[in-house]
Amino acid sequence: QSNGAKKGGNKKKKRDDGRLFLNLEFQQLHLAPEMPSIHLILAHPRPRVLAKLWSILSQLAVTQVVILNAARTEKQYWYSDRSCLKEKLRIPLLVEGLQQGGHTRMPTVHVQRYFKPFIHEKLDYLLPKNSHRLLCDLGRHPSVRDIVKQCHGVNGKARPVVIAIGPEGGWTQYEVECLKSKGFTSVSLGPIIMRVDVACIAAVTVVAEHLYHLKKKSKTAIECKEESRDTGVALSTTVPMGRGLESAATDKRRN
Repeated sequence: QSNGAKKGGNKKKKRDDGRLFLNLEFQQLHLAPEMPSIHLILAHPRPRVLAKLWSILSQLAVTQVVILNAARTEKQYWYSDRSCLKEKLRIPLLVEGLQQGGHTRMPTVHVQRYFKPFIHEKLDYLLPKNSHRLLCDLGRHPSVRDIVKQCHGVNGKARPVVIAIGPEGGWTQYEVECLKSKGFTSVSLGPIIMRVDVACIAAVTVVAEHLYHLKKKSKTAIECKEESRDTGVALSTTVPMGRGLESAATDKRRN
């Protein structure tokens, strides 16, 4: 004899001898959706702006953040604790963004205080080689939405995207030429002049939305292809059977 009680997936059974047994039932967990691969190169903005961006970038599931020095970046920004560049200061802000976003992928952060060595020696090492590289710049350039539509990789999968956003004064001509020599394409976020934090949110959101849509479209196409392939196999197996019956009936009538 047993007296069973089920609560929260647990089942307790009590035997006559007084012993109590606990059976645990584990249900299959749903896997979180795969995050798009977005890498951000950001010229050091104002310290308070950067401090606010840590949580936002983590919430938007940015894969990697490179804080870079630029010609129009104020030198005193690098010595201010308000920017939360130190790991012990930025980790709590990144964790706060993860909690809000509902995922567990914390961005990898690299701090590069020298522009030229980073471009010529470290950029290709830190960033994916097959990435689509976008340079946000002022002027008449194709929009981010139009360029990011070309981020198709192998088998229709989305390629990683790298976004470079300059300081509030913009990139210098030399910096633009250096970035373009590394495969960056100039893009525009529209006619409105944005602050650095707004530009980051706008660019990452547009790219992430398109990559999610591209992944969903690719997954649907693969499922349709598999379904059509299964249907084709079924048809190919039924056709010979029909032909065999027809030929057998013809031979019988002849006899």
